[in-house]
Amino acid sequence: MGKMYKLIITIILILSLPSTSFAAVSQSSEGKEERIRHAVQIYYDLNSSKLVVKTTEISFDTGKRKMNEYTFNDKDIQLNSADGYIHENKSIISISPTSVKAYAAIMQKGKTEKYTKNFLITLYEFDYNTKTVRKIKQFKDQTTAYSSRLIHLYRSLGIYSIYSEKKDEYDYFSLKDNKRAYSGGLIIEPREVVDTQFTLNPHPKSGGYGVYCPDNNYVNCHLVNYGGGKGETVKITSHQKTNHTNGPMDATFFFGTTTVRKQNETINAQIKWTVTGTVKGSKSILFQGPATHLKTYVSPSNKYLVLIAETQVKDAVTASVVYIYDLKSLKLIKKYNSEYKATAEGINWLSDEVYMIQYYFARPASYPPFIYYIPYGLSLPVTYEETWQWGVDTFSHKEMFYLTRPLAITSGGAYLRYSNQPAFIMRGKYYVPLKEFSEGFKLDYSIGKTDIEFTRNGRTARLPIKDSGVIQLTNNTFVPLGDWNIELGLKVQSLQKSLWNNELSLSDAERKNGFGLQE
Repeated sequence: MGKMYKLIITIILILSLPSTSFAAVSQSSEGKEERIRHAVQIYYDLNSSKLVVKTTEISFDTGKRKMNEYTFNDKDIQLNSADGYIHENKSIISISPTSVKAYAAIMQKGKTEKYTKNFLITLYEFDYNTKTVRKIKQFKDQTTAYSSRLIHLYRSLGIYSIYSEKKDEYDYFSLKDNKRAYSGGLIIEPREVVDTQFTLNPHPKSGGYGVYCPDNNYVNCHLVNYGGGKGETVKITSHQKTNHTNGPMDATFFFGTTTVRKQNETINAQIKWTVTGTVKGSKSILFQGPATHLKTYVSPSNKYLVLIAETQVKDAVTASVVYIYDLKSLKLIKKYNSEYKATAEGINWLSDEVYMIQYYFARPASYPPFIYYIPYGLSLPVTYEETWQWGVDTFSHKEMFYLTRPLAITSGGAYLRYSNQPAFIMRGKYYVPLKEFSEGFKLDYSIGKTDIEFTRNGRTARLPIKDSGVIQLTNNTFVPLGDWNIELGLKVQSLQKSLWNNELSLSDAERKNGFGLQE
């Protein structure tokens, strides 16, 4: 347990930071819990012998970004350049039941041999409340040809693992007290469950879980409480050997009261698949027919089943069809052709109802991904850059669908406040939530069958619903800015973009008349 040290410099930054990891909570000016996405970068500067912590807060209530830099140079936390150059940094934010802390594993690689495999790993902790840092532990002479295997930080579980090449296994330690939690074994994370490599019984209620198993026989497994404590016993079913896409195969998945069976056979060099589902003794065919690959995924709380059927000729995917089923009723929610004829490598679930399919491309930046919002059947494009700059959110994503960079809207020094989904940029257009926008800028509107009509202090405007990009949801309507807002006295002045958020400034001709945005 290392000593704690106070920061010696605090600088408010206005530029974007170039690194990752994440999470936390603060209070809004109204006293409510503000919806914050946090990011952190922690690194050590060997030239100046200092540890630097850069934090980023992105408010989903306003879209604003706040950045801070903290620098520490106390002797007891310093690294020695003689131990090697900085090979790799790993930074995370871990949210315990009582506090928010950031952790960094800084790896030095020795200089004595040209191709050395020896590493020195130093683990640091930064406390968000006290703004102090401590050196938790150093691991000397860690040996491996693959540095990425040496240490892993489990953000949601409050533990970390150290790899032993000699034993070819991991030891797990608590981030709370640095005591050994488990020796050997493995931890199953949510990504492996939504990819249907494993099914769990009972299925965890929260998304940030981990299941520890003493070995790969997957018996005597249990949930991991924060800090490494033993939680509820979980029955694990592994599908790693049976759930492959090249026949023959026969895999059965148990999702609560629903059973799904996936089979294939090769007939005349063609793979034919049958997927059946059973609920309360009632059996349904979910898919039957030829496909080169048939991939299965489930949403984080087992609400939806997604099948992706791919047809491939030689090395080219010629067809990719997505099927979405309600897992409780086995009702087909949606069937649609994938945006790309490409190999699906997985699904990134942003919530239980929002996902992005990850496709394989040699040049991924040329093929922007799409966010799919299941309840409304919406397929919405995002830029490739927005998919690799993510924070960790402590707020619920319920009824939110575009979870990339929020768009802050400012006018006259005030910021528009959002109650749910913030404004965003899509296909170069600025989409605003109509309820909050009309309240903030004191305008009236009515939604008809073909148009949205606006009035503001005697000014009028009309926006056609068809072909204008209007997104109509049950709880709100999202409209792109254009001529209609100019006619109401609101013009786009400037746009500031960053890795984490965007900020749009509007001029307001009606502000002098008392119709302007207020804090």
